Amino acid sequence: MHILESNKAEHSATRSDNTDEITNLLITIAKDEYSLEIDRIGRLDNKARILSATVILAIIVGVSNIPFEKILSLIKSGVNEYSQFGLFLMLLLVSAFGFLAVAAVFIYRSIQIKEYYRFGIANVAYSEILKIPVSENKSLIFHCYQKSILNNREENEKKSKELKMGIKFCVYGFALLVMCFLITNIASATIT
Repeated sequence: MHILESNKAEHSATRSDNTDEITNLLITIAKDEYSLEIDRIGRLDNKARILSATVILAIIVGVSNIPFEKILSLIKSGVNEYSQFGLFLMLLLVSAFGFLAVAAVFIYRSIQIKEYYRFGIANVAYSEILKIPVSENKSLIFHCYQKSILNNREENEKKSKELKMGIKFCVYGFALLVMCFLITNIASATIT
């Protein structure tokens, strides 16, 4: 009987040590994942800033370099082919600025997503933790990290999707602006 009790106690201690090791490992992994998601927040915010500056720059360059008066003179020329060509260029311009406006909306929406969870010392009720066994504290800490990671990952995915759409519309708008600029300059050199 004494040997059985001794083996039972050893097994229980070993199992407790294994559980602590596994819990410590899970907390370490959770800390790393949490750090990765926090870093991703910063990277996505930087991309949003760069993309918003790009959209603003494209609009400024487009407005200042597209010869609107030449396009309007083509439309008002009275020559059917020139008028149609001028309307085509105006349609390109409106489409380009429309794409850039839609890109700006997606960028704005990506910036507005801000429901991030932070796991900080302010969230810990120290007096309550002292009442709980260490193994339960570790489990609680792991679950706090897990909740933060899952929420932050979901918010980062939303932000990432909004930015991808913003990039797509920015590229379309920029391509149309360049195309309109090139066509207008080539046509104005040919027509005049």
